[in-house]
Amino acid sequence: GTGAFGSCARLTEITATTFPNLESIPKSAFGYCAKLTDVVFPKVESIDNSAFYFCKSLTDISFPKVMSIGGYKYREKRI
Repeated sequence: GTGAFGSCARLTEITATTFPNLESIPKSAFGYCAKLTDVVFPKVESIDNSAFYFCKSLTDISFPKVMSIGGYKYREKRI
């Protein structure tokens, strides 16, 4: 749900096996995960507002099926 993994200091990567059936990323789900670098969501079709807000370490992302992206998804990260 909203902010489910927000500020998770130890989270560094999300792979296809982490959430294999996830189709939607809720608002602020991974906000402020400062060490998060790699994100792979093969089935995700929508990303809500601020999903990766202030994830300053993001370097590698993959959302091959995304059809909808909310605002401020990568704020403070130049992607």
